[in-house]
Amino acid sequence: PKAVSGDVPGLSSKCVHSKSGPIGAGASRDGEYKVPEYYCYDRNSYFEAEIEMSKFRLPQPSAKQ
Repeated sequence: PKAVSGDVPGLSSKCVHSKSGPIGAGASRDGEYKVPEYYCYDRNSYFEAEIEMSKFRLPQPSAKQ
């Protein structure tokens, strides 16, 4: 098996899209909805994250000996 590395970088800009303008309805750091990062993802962000993180996952164990 591959050795586990603790050196896992964060997600790239393919997954998280930082926005400089208005981010979403009612979202701001000092507003009622305090999680503006929710609006930094799109419909493909989950799949891009899966691709980027796949090289850091451990292989699935086999029941065969």
